Amino acid sequence: MESATSMDIRQSQQSLSNDDWDVAIKELMSVDTLYSGHPLVWAACTNRVNVAKILLKTGKVEVDCKDVADLTPLLQAAKGGHEILVKLLLDTGKADVNAKDDLFEGTPLSWAAGNGHEGIVKLLLDTGETDVNTQDNNNPLSVAAEYGHLRIVELLLETGWADINVRDSVHQRTPLEWADFGGHTAIAKLLREYQDRMKGKDTRDKR
Repeated sequence: MESATSMDIRQSQQSLSNDDWDVAIKELMSVDTLYSGHPLVWAACTNRVNVAKILLKTGKVEVDCKDVADLTPLLQAAKGGHEILVKLLLDTGKADVNAKDDLFEGTPLSWAAGNGHEGIVKLLLDTGETDVNTQDNNNPLSVAAEYGHLRIVELLLETGWADINVRDSVHQRTPLEWADFGGHTAIAKLLREYQDRMKGKDTRDKR
């Protein structure tokens, strides 16, 4: 990967105030690349918005670079709830919205859904490119139901694409079973009502 030159970075100063620039440069120079693997991943992981702006402004940073845990900047930002950074990365048009980490097979959507980051879930769904039905241990609807994030469950169901019968690869539970398991009664009620509506629709469609 071609590294950003000092001229490229200097040109990006135009979008930042002097104070923000000074802070961002100090932060950028302190990056522990042995930990993060790449300055942009580090910026996304630690919510250094100005550092990310500098790096992205150069046009010479790989948006889907990975850290030592195989997480991209978008995965790290979505996982950590860093909404501004998620938007910055999505606005490049180059971030893979369906990237998965190797360890947990989580996507940006499943991490955001499981951690309760509603704003990020909305941003990812608004791209129109996010896979709502990843078939693995971190299905977005399943993890949202498991951890009790009602509004996120509603958002996923509103897409019309969420599979309420999907089972995770480890425990073989459906989203409804996860909601019951966690004692999330409002989510369980919502999923049962949605399930009944879908059954009614199927019956009408077959007539």
